[in-house]
Amino acid sequence: MTALAARRLYVLDLARRLGDMDCGAALLHPLEYRVIARRLKQALAGLPEVLLVGVAPDELAAIIPLLEARHFDEHGVLRGELSEAARVEAAALLDRLGCRHR
Repeated sequence: MTALAARRLYVLDLARRLGDMDCGAALLHPLEYRVIARRLKQALAGLPEVLLVGVAPDELAAIIPLLEARHFDEHGVLRGELSEAARVEAAALLDRLGCRHR
């Protein structure tokens, strides 16, 4: 097993564990939840998104917000179906505040 494959399995296990706590399939322990969430964020750092193709929807629920935040940090724009609405809303807010924006 390659290092990337092992890391992918680790990410999926962490996502599954968070998902179980989120939906009530496992007891929610706040400290354990925070530790797992932090480990998931660290494990996803630099992991190519293409390795997450075919991930089950319940596992994706924990991963998607982290991937979206990473995309925003790297590119400065949101992606997805609501990204344009968010950009328009942010521009309107900046206009009301009197701030210059691009």
